[in-house]
Amino acid sequence: MNLRTQVLSALKWTLIGRLSSQIVSWAITIVVMRLLAPNDYGLVAMTTIFSGLFAFIAEIGLGYSLVQSKEVSTRQTRQVFAVVLTSNFCVSALLAFGVAPLASWFFAEPRIEAVMQVISLQFIPAAFAVIPNATLDRAMRYRERAFIDFSSHFLGALLILFLAREGYGALSLVWGTVFQTTFRAIGLNCISPYFHLPLFRFSGSGQIIRFGRDVAATQFIFYIYSQADSFVIGKLLGGHDLGLYSVSMNLASMPASRFSAILNQVAFPAMSKVKRDGGNVNQYLLKSLRGISLLSFPVMWGMSCVSPELVAGLLGGQWLEATDSLALLCLIMPLRVLSPIINAGLQSVGRADVSFRNTVSTAIVMCAAFVVGCQAGLPGMALAWISAFPLVFLANVALSRRHLDLTLSAVILAFLKPLFASLLMYGAVWGMREGLASLAVPPALHALTLLPLPRLGILVFTGALAYLLGNLLFNRTGLAEVMGLLRPARLETSS
Repeated sequence: MNLRTQVLSALKWTLIGRLSSQIVSWAITIVVMRLLAPNDYGLVAMTTIFSGLFAFIAEIGLGYSLVQSKEVSTRQTRQVFAVVLTSNFCVSALLAFGVAPLASWFFAEPRIEAVMQVISLQFIPAAFAVIPNATLDRAMRYRERAFIDFSSHFLGALLILFLAREGYGALSLVWGTVFQTTFRAIGLNCISPYFHLPLFRFSGSGQIIRFGRDVAATQFIFYIYSQADSFVIGKLLGGHDLGLYSVSMNLASMPASRFSAILNQVAFPAMSKVKRDGGNVNQYLLKSLRGISLLSFPVMWGMSCVSPELVAGLLGGQWLEATDSLALLCLIMPLRVLSPIINAGLQSVGRADVSFRNTVSTAIVMCAAFVVGCQAGLPGMALAWISAFPLVFLANVALSRRHLDLTLSAVILAFLKPLFASLLMYGAVWGMREGLASLAVPPALHALTLLPLPRLGILVFTGALAYLLGNLLFNRTGLAEVMGLLRPARLETSS
């Protein structure tokens, strides 16, 4: 099986697993949002600032090291297993008994301690998933893992729904996360078992540990700046505003994070394989950027232009204050999807250090923007993302181009045409909304123009049609490239 076929198969099964699990997750999340209050989501957002940060420390990027290394011996995997076990158990204990009381005191919220102690349990099963997961990535085996991912998300979401209906509040969200992590670790060990004992002698593992250190440091800094907005809001504006912002950011980033998860799960192993085989990753990187832009811009900008109907129709009146923040945050999400692909390219060629430096510069600029934006409340935080992130994205591409044999203009052209088509889509949706508002219709048809959900359906159809026409006018080559990429998969399937 050649690389093209492997990548197509990996994308297909990753997409099936992620999409099916996400559909279930979205459906159940919308129901859960009606059962829980903004304060519950604000409480969990305060907790996950710390648990997410410690997650990067726990693995120390060693799973990435196993995928990127040209050859990996049994001795090295045992050494990695030893480091991961030690770090995960230490992180779990530190989070439960050290950080939890301090976070409760810092935010003046006593409930944080119990929530954080529950979520700290996820690090124990996560330690046993690192080696099987890396083994599957190196072999690009995604079919079995797609089933495990779907099953774990589905069962975790069901548990969240059950506990929310039983009145557990914020605890329902974190218990669901712990259960999902546990089930995934069990499933991965069933399809790719690892029976070796950990080895606590680390001679000969220096290169793997150094590469993992740079990857973990990159993820650590990324998480700090991506959570800094929640940290600032939670401290200065309070739990209610943080709950509104958290829901806005979660909805805006939900498609973006899923795009990134699907692509990173395939892009880094695929480009690492190209590099291990002596190839050049730049052509694969540009093709990835073009394809991702074609899909991400209409989804994220589409959510932005229908945000009033989306919030009113799906979440209810208690979340209407989140509408403006959602509309603004969705606009920046396509670039947030493209940025990890650049980092994956750098890491695949062994330049995790450059990826780390880019992330540090991004963190400095974005944290400064958050401090300024917070002075204007929630809309100010959204504007901070819109004004600062495009600048640091382009600066990082310029700094990375010589390591990836790319030009800045080639990267800009990769997303420029989908951006133009999305602008056309935005204008068409705005025009249709204005037309529906001024249209005189019989009383029997009022529901189609006044109620949020029917109007949402009309606007989504209008936007999709406008985006397709925009690409037919400005981006025929991009459409043909995506269709050409998919065509071999159909032929393989039919044969």
